[in-house]
Amino acid sequence: MKKVLAIVVTLIMVMSLAACGGGGSDLASGKLKITIPDGFEEQSEVPEGISQYWLAEDGSNINMSETDSDPSVKNAKEDQLLTMVKDQMEQVFGTDVEAEMVYFEGGEFLGTPGYSMSIKYSVSGIEFTQYQIMVATADGTYACTMTDMTGDHAEEFKAMIDGAVIE
Repeated sequence: MKKVLAIVVTLIMVMSLAACGGGGSDLASGKLKITIPDGFEEQSEVPEGISQYWLAEDGSNINMSETDSDPSVKNAKEDQLLTMVKDQMEQVFGTDVEAEMVYFEGGEFLGTPGYSMSIKYSVSGIEFTQYQIMVATADGTYACTMTDMTGDHAEEFKAMIDGAVIE
């Protein structure tokens, strides 16, 4: 279980790195809003760089992070993100990581610069899927990362992505 939690926390930090950036723009105002599914409990202690963190009993988790507004997220490319995440995970764990992009929609998401994606991973024999939404508004760049450790949350996470809004 400790190995699973170490992987989860590391993934949170790796995926939130993609949100780093800065600079202003003429973007519309608003914040990313999502609906958290039943069974995920908000945690009072959150990993560094994460603003909100929810955890399920099976180790699956949801986290939100916010950085300065960075409209360059609209230029995120599927192959670059996959390579970046895979390379960072291999450095952290010191072992080969298998990563396969399940889907990627980029350029705009929710009418603002951003993307939505899903990646399947295998790290040290542990397999899981991660989903991410990233959007840039005048108020900041928001990333919501959902890690499904068991495969039981795929439909819930897809519904979260479909129901996400900028308010």
